[in-house]
Amino acid sequence: MSTEDIIGVYDVSLDPNFIAGLKTKHALIDEFLANFEGDFISKRDFFEYYEDISISLGSEEAFVKMLESTWQCPENDLQEDPMARPSMQLLISEVRKRILDLAKGDPSQLRKVHKEFDVNGSGNLTIDEWSNMISKLKIAVDRKYVYPFFKFVDQDNSGTVSAEEFIGYVLNY
Repeated sequence: MSTEDIIGVYDVSLDPNFIAGLKTKHALIDEFLANFEGDFISKRDFFEYYEDISISLGSEEAFVKMLESTWQCPENDLQEDPMARPSMQLLISEVRKRILDLAKGDPSQLRKVHKEFDVNGSGNLTIDEWSNMISKLKIAVDRKYVYPFFKFVDQDNSGTVSAEEFIGYVLNY
C-alpha cells in the first residue's frame, strides 16, 4: 500500500487530538506514516503496527472501534446480514425488558440502574460499559451487534450513552 493510498482513506475525524484542535489532519497522518519506512507499507508492517496498537488499548471493543473509524471499515456489514434486523430488534427489546425488570418497573429507578452500569463513574456509559451491561443482563449476543445497538441508543453521537439517552431508550422504545 502506498502512502498516497493511505492519505486518501485515513480518517482522523474521531481522533481526540484532532477534535480538540491540538493537531491537524496532516500532522496526524504524518505521525502515523512516521511509523513506517519509505513510500510503501507492506501488509506485514501494517499488521505488526496494529498488533502493537491492539495490545496498548484497553479492550478489544476499543481496538475495533478505532480501526472502524480510522479506516471506514465496519467489522461486519450488517446490511448484508439477513439476520441483522430481527437480531437487532430482539436485542433492543430484550435489553429494555431486563433493564425495566432491574428497575422493578419503576421509571424513577432508571437513573439508578444507569449509574450501576457506569463503572468508571463518568455519568455516561462507554461502549465497554455497554457491552458489560449486556453481559450482566445475561443476554448472549454476537459482538457485531453490540456497537450498532450502542450507536442506536447514543442519540447525540457523543460516543457515550448518557442517563437521559438511556432513560429515553427504555421508556420510548
